[in-house]
Amino acid sequence: MKVRYIPLLIIGAVLIWTGCSNSTQQARVYESLGDYNSAVLAYQKMIEKSDGVKKAYAQANLGRIKLKLGQNWEAEELLRKAKKQLDQNDPIYPEVCFNLGYCYYLRGEQWYNQAIAEMDEAVRVKEDFPKAHYYLGAMYFRTKQYQKALSHLPRIKGENEDKAVYISGLCYWRLGELGDAEKHLRRAVELARNKTDKKQYMNSLQNLLNEIAQLEKAKSKIVRVKLNPIFLAFPTYYAENPIGKVTVKNRLDEAMKDIQLLVEIKGFSSSPTPNPIGDLKPGQEVTVPIKAVIDVERAKTQMENIPTQEITLRLEYTYRGSKQSERRSEYTKLYNVHVMNWEPPEQIAAFVTHENPTVAKIADYASADYPLDKAAQIYNTLNLYGISYSHDPQNPFSHKLDYVFYPWETLERKGGDCDDLSVLYAACLQSVGIETAFLLAKDHIFVALNTGIPEDRAKVIIPKEDQDGNRLYRIRGGTAWVPVEVTALGKKDKTFFDAWRQGAKEWREYGEELQFIPISRAWKRFKPIWVGRDIDLKLPDRNLVARLWNEDVRKVKECWRIALDADIKAWQEMLRKGERSEAEVKNMIGINLALKGDFALAKKALERATLLDPSNGKYHNNLANVLLLMGDLEGAKKEYEAAMKANAQKAGIYYNMMFYYYSTGDFE
Repeated sequence: MKVRYIPLLIIGAVLIWTGCSNSTQQARVYESLGDYNSAVLAYQKMIEKSDGVKKAYAQANLGRIKLKLGQNWEAEELLRKAKKQLDQNDPIYPEVCFNLGYCYYLRGEQWYNQAIAEMDEAVRVKEDFPKAHYYLGAMYFRTKQYQKALSHLPRIKGENEDKAVYISGLCYWRLGELGDAEKHLRRAVELARNKTDKKQYMNSLQNLLNEIAQLEKAKSKIVRVKLNPIFLAFPTYYAENPIGKVTVKNRLDEAMKDIQLLVEIKGFSSSPTPNPIGDLKPGQEVTVPIKAVIDVERAKTQMENIPTQEITLRLEYTYRGSKQSERRSEYTKLYNVHVMNWEPPEQIAAFVTHENPTVAKIADYASADYPLDKAAQIYNTLNLYGISYSHDPQNPFSHKLDYVFYPWETLERKGGDCDDLSVLYAACLQSVGIETAFLLAKDHIFVALNTGIPEDRAKVIIPKEDQDGNRLYRIRGGTAWVPVEVTALGKKDKTFFDAWRQGAKEWREYGEELQFIPISRAWKRFKPIWVGRDIDLKLPDRNLVARLWNEDVRKVKECWRIALDADIKAWQEMLRKGERSEAEVKNMIGINLALKGDFALAKKALERATLLDPSNGKYHNNLANVLLLMGDLEGAKKEYEAAMKANAQKAGIYYNMMFYYYSTGDFE
């Protein structure tokens, strides 16, 4: 390591003695003015005219000036003569020894022995001599006599203290005492008097720290650490799932027993999380996943990302019957409570805070009895409240990193992108007990809800398709699920049914690409960490919500009408082509007419079917149902009995006859 030294000014002690001559006074004046040539002539006259101690003083002063002028050899000769004539108790004797030693120092390392001898003499006579101690320390360091250097360098305070501390750090480094080396180099950085020195000290410190890290790594039992980014939006997930993995190796000569790794996310773990490993034989290596419990309350307060979050690892084990440990710090990215990365996509469920009191205010508008009607009321309430879709170019929907707002935040902002609105709508649905799922594509997300309508009933309650051929429901788990495109929010001329149709269109277009993510299942891994804030909302008039609900009912009926008319036309075409019998066609046309509410025409078509095929009990049963709906109880009874005689599906007929007897008041 290269060490920089700044040349020390030659000691210019005020040389005073009794009865100093005019020549001496003149020399000192010249010297103070920087006129060294005149000063040299003055001191030379003094040497010629004096003897004894006065002559020695003049020689010492002239030697000092010669040294300053770079006339090293002449300076040495003068200083040697002065030293020879001076007593050790003379006040300038230590300074003369120092300057003579400095002559040798300036000549290079081959003269260090002479330089050290003279400066040792100076500090022997005058122990409190910081500059002499500094150069002794510097020369001992350069000659690799580190312990001797350290006996001098701590004596230096004030001027050159930063350099002395720096060289001390280098000495400890060379001696292998890395802890003391680090302490002194850090102190040198603190004491640095200029940017150049500070940069040098910091470079040395960094090199030392790198070496320490390499040495620690070479003997560490923790061989490798791979950490995943941490997302505070779902802290409870990490209690059961790893934040990364660690490789541990036994580098000892005997077994490591009862090994455990204590993991702590600094500032976010209330205590270290133990990760048991077991025993390892000498040379044995194992890679294990590691978990860390996160304090939920602390996680809630973190609104900024931390690019280098410290993770502390403490390896504890028993070796030869005694407890041993090893500590290591690693770093990973930590993301705040709004961030997720869709790996896995079920993470989105952590934002569905269905128990939030603000969400409950919206859900209170769902006064209907059935899930599909409740879903319509909630959607229309959000629309009237002013929620709208807004594409944020600074925070686009992404499967890498996504910033998601919680439901109460979206309500407060009155808008968001597709994931924000999907989370809000799902939370409102879940709050009234409607099972909900996310429909996730590569570049989009929307919502599906469980109507709770069994497959056989869905056929007569929900139109199978809209006029564009989009399937309005899908069967999952035996019940009908309908999709809702939440980004339609904010379009005042659109109601729930329009968002439903748009969702159906997208479900068809995305096809197999679409992922179906039930929220109740996702919550098992990614639970919401809080209920969230309660904010004031200025909610719409309930009468307006009811009006939009009625509009949705009208749109569904119109969709039914279009679908049934198309079905009737298709059956008529099959009859024309001879692909179906007239009885079968009339039966199906009668059913469609009944579903439209056109009971008179339905009755006529079904009567024709029973006339053409009187042995078909299904036809009689369908006709009986229509007659029952028209209030013709006797006619209905007659057709039910005919259906029974034709041996149709009796369970269904008995069920229908129950309604007949109920209508007549015959409860027995």
